[in-house]
Amino acid sequence: MKRTGGIAAIGLAMAITAAFLAAPAHSETGVWHQAFERSGPDEACEAPPDETPWQDSFRGQQEWTPSWAQWPNDGQGGWVCQRSVVWATTASPFPSAGCLLVFASPNPVGYANFQGGYSLPGSAQLYSDPACTNLNGFGLGDPVVYAPPGFDANALCQQAFGLPADDNNDRLSSVVGCEI
Repeated sequence: MKRTGGIAAIGLAMAITAAFLAAPAHSETGVWHQAFERSGPDEACEAPPDETPWQDSFRGQQEWTPSWAQWPNDGQGGWVCQRSVVWATTASPFPSAGCLLVFASPNPVGYANFQGGYSLPGSAQLYSDPACTNLNGFGLGDPVVYAPPGFDANALCQQAFGLPADDNNDRLSSVVGCEI
């Protein structure tokens, strides 16, 4: 396995550290794309020996994965190991949910899978289990939003569908129908 010399590794570490320290503290988002050259397509992507000690605090992809990039070999391209590390994110103005129980006043009708979002169209399928793995054969019928306490269901319905929240929602859950 061929690696560049210690000077190149130190230079890379200094450049990475400088880029991290030069980033403004108020950055809303930050994704740090990293890569190092490898000798060929069969070389394993193992963490370099000078891996930073603070990497454990990053989110996103921490493992190195094989790829190809244009910059190695004086711009002619070559095999690399890469990753994308998330070091800052913004808080979403919208709530997010997974699989939630949906009520049609006052009875539960099934579970809806928001898949990390906050809205579902009326055509979304319902599930019979809290893991959202077994379809129950029914759809929502009306569009819905996930509006937990502290979120305005009407504003979420407007944002997602351009519709007001249904006034007949009984609020047995945080899943709120939008008026059609």
